[in-house]
Amino acid sequence: TFRILYEASHPTNPPALETDADANVYLLRPDWGDYNSYLYRFLTADSYADPQITTIPGSAHGKFAMVLDQARGQLYYFSANNTFHIIGLDGTLRSSVGLLQPGPHAMLQYPLLCMDADGTLFAAWTTQKHDVYMYWDIHAMKSLDGGATWQTLSGRPLTLPVVADDTGPTDRISLDDEFEYHTWLSSFLAKDGKLHFMYQAQMPQAREHYVRYDIASGREDLRIQPRFGGGALSLCYLDGFLATDPTRPGSPLFAVGTGPE
Repeated sequence: TFRILYEASHPTNPPALETDADANVYLLRPDWGDYNSYLYRFLTADSYADPQITTIPGSAHGKFAMVLDQARGQLYYFSANNTFHIIGLDGTLRSSVGLLQPGPHAMLQYPLLCMDADGTLFAAWTTQKHDVYMYWDIHAMKSLDGGATWQTLSGRPLTLPVVADDTGPTDRISLDDEFEYHTWLSSFLAKDGKLHFMYQAQMPQAREHYVRYDIASGREDLRIQPRFGGGALSLCYLDGFLATDPTRPGSPLFAVGTGPE
């Protein structure tokens, strides 16, 4: 069964949602009226009534990601306007920085975030080629200290704001021969010491990629393409997602999407 916690009308997008160990609910949305974003905290102590609201100035964009860091008591918000924000679970805006910047070829378009069980934060994104409808390439990087500083997947320090496209210093997940075709990172997550990516390259014969990086070394150790599937079913579409039970080491990783079979 369900019950309504809150209703309102705003010029906005579908929100990002997180819950913590105490069953508090965190909702984050952009606003196209003032180009800020807003974090709503629905607290169990208040029976989820009258949410407490935090303003995140100048952060609105139609593409964005949020992830909860329970151990550090904070949330991370990555907006496609290149900004990255840390908000305490008490609603305090702790920091806002320019995380990425456009490169000569492309700019940030689709940001994603995930965390591993050891507290490493990962950011990944798809870029958009300048002045052309073309999803250009896919990149990732990591932070060991809760978003304060950033590194390549192998541990090389990065200076903010990081160039978002293939001319920048971050690890590129898409391949050299895929630049002139749409590549779109549908999902990624960290699980059991590995970083897992799923993306499609819309070539004349479409490629669906499952890519795995070893977190300790920061190196790719497995790539399955152009077909990603089992004996009877396979996935091959821009949209899709990866899911698992993060509380159970060794539990299955599920890839969900649509496909030709």
